[in-house]
Amino acid sequence: RLTKQEKEVGFNARFSSGTTVTVSGTQTLVFDRVDVNIGRAYDAVTGMFTAPFSGLYQFSIHISHTPPGLIHVGIHTNRGIIGETEASGDDKYYDRASNSVTV
Repeated sequence: RLTKQEKEVGFNARFSSGTTVTVSGTQTLVFDRVDVNIGRAYDAVTGMFTAPFSGLYQFSIHISHTPPGLIHVGIHTNRGIIGETEASGDDKYYDRASNSVTV
């Protein structure tokens, strides 16, 4: 039986302030900053989270886009896409979007 501390899992990963990321096609985003990684279930090298045991997990994404064009970000599991969000715009303003899913 797992102790309460062994059951704790959580992470917060992000790009450092001022970081510009160029993406094309489909790729896994690997964040350059991991602020929290309780249970070490997030792999900072691959950008993948592996659930260490069954249960409910909540994931949130927040994106900011610099015009022109768009960015489309999804949250994927082994079964496919479970959440997505898109930010786009051709004007001079940043566009932001967020989404959360529980699996």
